[in-house]
Amino acid sequence: MHRHTVEGHAHRLLFDASADAGPLVPGARYRVGHPCLRLGRVAHAVLPRSGCPVAVVPQRV
Repeated sequence: MHRHTVEGHAHRLLFDASADAGPLVPGARYRVGHPCLRLGRVAHAVLPRSGCPVAVVPQRV
């Protein structure tokens, strides 16, 4: 794992980084009263166009 800080739109930066990356792991949330997982804007934008495998990891709130 490598960490570096960049500025810009998250979905564009993750999409660009996915070309040379291992798995991409965006988060998602469960909403109280809703039984299904809700993808955020970034995960929703990156999921269909990523250049690497994507694993959406839920977070209970």
